[in-house]
Amino acid sequence: MGTGAVFAKRLGQAGLVLALLAVGAIALAWLSQPAAPLERVDAAAARPRVTVVRARVHSVARQWRGHGTIEAHRAADVASEITAPVAAVPERVEPGARVERGELLVALEKRDLALRRTELTRRIEQRRAELERLAARRRFLEKRLALAEEEIEIAANQVRRYRELRKREAATERELDDARAALLRAERAKEQIAGSLAEIGPQKRGLEAAIAARRAARGRVERDLERARIASPIAGMIERVRVDAGEHVRAGSVVARVVGLDRVEARVRLPAAARGAIAAGDELTLERSGDGTETRSARIQRLSPADDPASRTLTAYALLKQAERASRWVPGTYVAASVRAAEKRERALVPQVAVRDGRLRTVVEGTLRERGGRIERVFRAPFPDAPERLRDWVSLSDPVEPGTKVVIASERRLAPGDRVRAVETGASP
Repeated sequence: MGTGAVFAKRLGQAGLVLALLAVGAIALAWLSQPAAPLERVDAAAARPRVTVVRARVHSVARQWRGHGTIEAHRAADVASEITAPVAAVPERVEPGARVERGELLVALEKRDLALRRTELTRRIEQRRAELERLAARRRFLEKRLALAEEEIEIAANQVRRYRELRKREAATERELDDARAALLRAERAKEQIAGSLAEIGPQKRGLEAAIAARRAARGRVERDLERARIASPIAGMIERVRVDAGEHVRAGSVVARVVGLDRVEARVRLPAAARGAIAAGDELTLERSGDGTETRSARIQRLSPADDPASRTLTAYALLKQAERASRWVPGTYVAASVRAAEKRERALVPQVAVRDGRLRTVVEGTLRERGGRIERVFRAPFPDAPERLRDWVSLSDPVEPGTKVVIASERRLAPGDRVRAVETGASP
């Protein structure tokens, strides 16, 4: 290799070294300059934000829940009062039909009863005719008795005259005896007439008793004729009809059942612990099962005197008046019920929107928590200062502590245990 080539090679190496030294000097100069101050980042502000409302205290009455059924307040098992064949059942008399009080349900055969009434009437007339003949005989005997008394008086005077004549020996003993015999015959005739007249009274009373008995029997037959028309004793709906034309019914057998729907009775079972806290006159709220939108209110009429030891419940009875036929609750309807005790207590409430799928989220020391949130009772606008979107508040079966931060909204999907930043709304106290 020549001298020139060696020189050129060494010159290139020296240039490379100088370039590397220059780059290193520039980097050292840049690194040696003072660093710009870094911006501090707040960890709490970086957390996801959730909107919270504090649980608020409200004075509420304790609520007791139960269930029961609707029963007919007035129902009638319409029975036949006589034994007779069924003559007819009106076509409109069938289950579900409405009937008014006194409307015909079943007509029974009257022919035998009518014949019986005619026979009794004939016998009464016979006894009345006998009574009239007896009255005529009495009048006849009374006249004969008066004549007999006159004959006795004449015979007695005749005896007195013959005695006087006998003393003067103007009459014989035989004539005196004949006069005495005539007096005895007159007295005997009077006694016979008086005996016959005395029998008139018992005979009359017997005939009068017979007439009274037959009149009573005729009265029963006439009542049976009226009972042959079986009518509804109340206004209501026909639940069932048990007879048809041509069948034979006995006295006491039920031919139809009618239930009144203008007023029905709710028989509700409540926890036995409610005894003493509720009483007659308290308001009972009823909700028809399967239809949560239809509720009705009624006043408790009375409470069962004893608890059921098996179910540990008492029974409350409430009367419901029903005006519109279309929306009537019929007997057998299952209802859920609730009643508030007169005595109130403080209870923590949370917004209804905070309860989702039976769960409630809260914030405790910056950490998201989740717990059960079964709604016990809904309160419509208990706090006038709360915004419209937080109008409805609820009490929970497992109440929260007053002041608990309850989540009503969040920026994104979060899981229990996440660190969050709680922002309170104006609904908090």
